Amino acid sequence: DPQNPLEPANTNEVQGGKVLDMIFMNLKEYDATGKAQLEAADSITTTDQQNFTIKIKPDLKFSDGTPVTSNSFVDAWNYGALVTNKQLNSYFFADIDGYKAVHPDDENAAPTAKTMSGLKVVDDHTFTVKLSQKFSTWPDRLGYKAFAPLPKEFFDNHDAYLKKPIGAG
Repeated sequence: DPQNPLEPANTNEVQGGKVLDMIFMNLKEYDATGKAQLEAADSITTTDQQNFTIKIKPDLKFSDGTPVTSNSFVDAWNYGALVTNKQLNSYFFADIDGYKAVHPDDENAAPTAKTMSGLKVVDDHTFTVKLSQKFSTWPDRLGYKAFAPLPKEFFDNHDAYLKKPIGAG
C-alpha cells in the first residue's frame, strides 16, 4: 500500500512509486538499462544547458479524457515545489529558477511567490524551463514521477482527486 496519497510530488516510497508508474506518463521514461528516453515529450531542446524548451506530444489524455497540456506539467511542478503544499519530493524542483522564492530554505518561512519564475507556458504543447545554473543532464531527471503532469481536477477538487486519482499513463 502507498504510504501517502497518490500525488506525484508526495510519493517517494517503492510501493507508491509502483502505482504511479502504472498510472502516470512522464516526459521521459527509463529503459531496462536505466537510459532516459522520450515518453510524453516530443522533444527537449537547449542551446546552453540552462534554458530548455519542452514540446509534449499532441493528443495525450488523462484517464478522465481531459487533454494533457503544458499547464498540466507547469502547474504540477509549481504545486510540488511550493513549500506550503508540504510535498516530500519538492527538492526535485530545486534546480528551476525561482525555486527559492516558492520554497525558502527555512521551511517555516513564508514563500515570496506561488510559482517558479523559470517555468513559462508557450502554448498547449510547449513550455520553457530556465534553470538557476547550467545542468546538462537535467532532462534525464524528467522520468522521475515527481515531474508527472496533473489534471485540472487535481487543483479544482483536490479531495475528489485523492479519493479517485486521474492518471495519464
